[in-house]
Amino acid sequence: MFEKIGLVMVKRSLPILTVVVLITIFFSLFIPSVQFDSNIAHFVPENDVMKAQEKVNDYFGEGYSVHMIYASSDNVLDAGSLREEYAITENAGSVNGVENVVSFAGIIDACRVDFEDMSYDE
Repeated sequence: MFEKIGLVMVKRSLPILTVVVLITIFFSLFIPSVQFDSNIAHFVPENDVMKAQEKVNDYFGEGYSVHMIYASSDNVLDAGSLREEYAITENAGSVNGVENVVSFAGIIDACRVDFEDMSYDE
């Protein structure tokens, strides 16, 4: 059976490829309308447990989520790398809804270390 399918695919490769490309183009037109929703309330049915969870969320607030950004460099303690990390930290801290940002560059800034005077390339 697979041999017959393989022979058909070899003999009629151009029409099959054309159909696949047309189907791909058709479905790609709907990409802008795709929406992702990760709110658990939309996936859990309305029952007493979910209603109780909503009351707890209303009283205590929603749960926290933690996001981590991993940066790599030849030397992450280099002044340029620390300046870039500090800029990312400052930009992330200015995003609406972000309560706290912790980074190594932020710790150095809290210790009042001047990034311009740091040189590890001696």
